[in-house]
Amino acid sequence: VYSIPWITYRCGFSPIPPTNLTTDCGWGCMVRSGQMMLATVLQFHLLGREWRLSNSTDHGHAVHRQILSWFGDGPQRLHPFSIHRMMEAAILHGNSPGDWFGPSQVAILIRDCIWRALKEHINLNKLNTYVAHDCTVYIGDVLDIFAQDFNQSLLVLVPVRLGSEVLNPIYIPCIKSLLSLDHSVGIIGGKPRHSVFFVGFQDDNLIHLDPHYSQLAVDMTRPEFDISTYHCRTPKKIPVSRMDPSCTLGFYCHTLEDFKQFRKQAEKVLAPPMQKGHYPFFTFSEKRVGEIITPEISMISSSGFSDHGSKGSHWAEDDGFVVLEYEEA
Repeated sequence: VYSIPWITYRCGFSPIPPTNLTTDCGWGCMVRSGQMMLATVLQFHLLGREWRLSNSTDHGHAVHRQILSWFGDGPQRLHPFSIHRMMEAAILHGNSPGDWFGPSQVAILIRDCIWRALKEHINLNKLNTYVAHDCTVYIGDVLDIFAQDFNQSLLVLVPVRLGSEVLNPIYIPCIKSLLSLDHSVGIIGGKPRHSVFFVGFQDDNLIHLDPHYSQLAVDMTRPEFDISTYHCRTPKKIPVSRMDPSCTLGFYCHTLEDFKQFRKQAEKVLAPPMQKGHYPFFTFSEKRVGEIITPEISMISSSGFSDHGSKGSHWAEDDGFVVLEYEEA
């Protein structure tokens, strides 16, 4: 877990336009959780899943440092995934810095920031992204993405809501099985009022990295900036039953064939066991819903993840979700 980038609250950075905010403490935890997932994906994509900080080559350290610099807290183009640049994307969808974001909203922010980075010629080595719609991965849309370049890789983000107020326990086995897939890159979610990045599980506990730790912003324009505050030696655990029902799952597919393998593996574990009906965690459909892969489409809404609400949010509550709430057999 120590090799996974740990991105927390920061303070003392330049103001996030158009506000005077110089910290994201109190409102940016979900965005930080999303940054951790994206940084993890970039690490897998550019260094491989087996890369470890403790025994890395000089080249690996250089690439790792480059990845972290993309998340530096500043508005410059050399920080395409900074909280400043993510707020630029949020503003285009009607929100403002200081608003509270849900996991589905952050999925859209990640998508938009990756697309913008590609347009700005940031060398992501052909990484693209796809956000599922209504708990459905539309295969036609995914094939359209790969048709643009069959040599690209894909981050698949799947926002779901697994209950109305609390996690429906029938989905606990699915959560653990999906985290065990070769393609899993974690879950953006948390517990009520507290966003974290879930990276795995042990028995009936979820292992997570917690962004709720305020640290000074690091000047990543310096060649040998300090990376020690971007790694955590003490990950935390919570019972899976305490997980908030609203979350976004991430899956990394290196190639189109890899995506097909992901689908094959995922479909085996999406349905909760011992249930009368067929109530999958999410689904795959051969159809396409082409409008959802254009940057202009509005973000999926806040999910009611936190009692904080979204100050001034223009995203309607529950819009874009199929609430998975079923009785046990």
